[in-house]
Amino acid sequence: MIERGDYFLLHAPPHSGKSTCLAALTEKINSEDQYYAIHCSLAPLRFTVDVDKAMDGIFSRIILGISTSSVSRIRDLALKFVDRPYMYEHSIKVRCLLTDLCRDLDRELVLLFDDADCVHADSLVLFLAQIKGGFNCRFLSSGLQFPKSLALVGLRDIRDCLYRVGTGEKPIGLASDFNIIAESLTLANFSIEEIRSLYDQHAAETGQAFEPDAVSRVWYWTEGQPWIVNALADNVIFKQFKNDYSKSITAKEIDLAVNDLFQINDTHLDVLAERIKLPRVRMVIESVLAGSRFLPRNVSCDDKKYVIDHGLLKMNPGDISSLRVSNPIYGELIVRTLTRRLRWNLHDDLVNKWTGGTALDMDGLIRAFQVYWHIYCLLIENPVYGTDEARSNKEEIIDWMYSVPKIAQKFGIQDEIVDIIVEEISDFTERDIPYCILNAFLEKAMGEKAECFKRDLVLGRDGCGICVICNGINYPLELIIKDEQSEETGLENLCFHMEKCGAATGWLIVADMDSKEHWKNRSLWETLEYRGKTVQVVYC
Repeated sequence: MIERGDYFLLHAPPHSGKSTCLAALTEKINSEDQYYAIHCSLAPLRFTVDVDKAMDGIFSRIILGISTSSVSRIRDLALKFVDRPYMYEHSIKVRCLLTDLCRDLDRELVLLFDDADCVHADSLVLFLAQIKGGFNCRFLSSGLQFPKSLALVGLRDIRDCLYRVGTGEKPIGLASDFNIIAESLTLANFSIEEIRSLYDQHAAETGQAFEPDAVSRVWYWTEGQPWIVNALADNVIFKQFKNDYSKSITAKEIDLAVNDLFQINDTHLDVLAERIKLPRVRMVIESVLAGSRFLPRNVSCDDKKYVIDHGLLKMNPGDISSLRVSNPIYGELIVRTLTRRLRWNLHDDLVNKWTGGTALDMDGLIRAFQVYWHIYCLLIENPVYGTDEARSNKEEIIDWMYSVPKIAQKFGIQDEIVDIIVEEISDFTERDIPYCILNAFLEKAMGEKAECFKRDLVLGRDGCGICVICNGINYPLELIIKDEQSEETGLENLCFHMEKCGAATGWLIVADMDSKEHWKNRSLWETLEYRGKTVQVVYC
């Protein structure tokens, strides 16, 4: 595209290698003898709303790119442009600078704008208009007047950015204002072969090998997301092994690195966690969590694309209408973010109560969840809970919860379980309440005994699947909402995962969200054989 003189777009999710790619491309071009390249970031403009100030900011970022270039010929021009009086009006200021720069260079210029989607709406329109004007006048009788090739790089496709012409008017796409692009590209995640090639480079330099099971494990957790692929390797090499290159890296160290990733609150995951809390993101993610067949009507196409562009979700292969979580680590992040307060409010006495010995007492654990679910439902259904007076008096609600230990005794569960305190119920919708509560309960009760939780988060799946792995044994669960998802579908999904993970027994949890029946009549447990598998059907 550069050879052809194309102007193009590049967009990809956070920490997928965009800036690294541009820096490497800039150095490659400048190390050869055909073109000059300048790389400049527009990230500081994300807080600049005023159009004139934004044009000044873009102008300054280009000057900074010139002054920090690795090419002396380009750097020598920096002072010249700083001293030159640019008194042009803001509508042509950037275009005039680029025109003058190209006239002063002895080679054609390739200009790479990083974080271009940080420029605010009206400023972006004006910026693109100047680029389009310069593009149309690149080749005049006096010679080259504008960069030969130009890239706009960011999180989102520039064409999807919207602006408003006036107050209350309908958003209009930018595509018609910037129709000179040749192509819109994205950066793909690493394939498993590329992960292996990356780690082989480390092995060649240090002699430290990543065992095949370690590479497979990285692929499972990351699905090739570049930042996580590097972060897991970095954790093992520098934190776990402390630069001891004599030790080979196995799947065990990779799993430890995954757990550590969530303990250190890395910026990358923290930023994504903040995105998950946004209402427009939660509306999409909640539907995926609940295994709903469709997104809610109030979710716009732009909301859906926003979540995809941030890398949290991706299209399910073979079904463009469906969505799934991009990788298991992001799935874990989503669940942990949405259930954080819920987990904090679960009593510590729950931890490791069902994990003694080599096997997990999954029946006991699920019976405990059944009790917890009814305590939760009673809290919602309690007549005094809905009053403003009760909501402001947490102690009254807590005392009321302590008055129902007989619920726990009915199932032979120790009284400590009624110490559960549920707050911020309004944070959850009916779609995601059962799934979030189940995940919060399992993670708290399992403590560090669970090696991992495999979650099947796919829009249109008609249910939510979880596989708890403890001491190398798989315990598959399926959760459905009564009257929304059929038991037959739940059994089909559960048996599929049982076969996939080699488990002879599975648990189907049917959560009743609307029934007015007393909790005693909802608390049922049935054991059945389904397609040669033993299934425990648990009604809550």
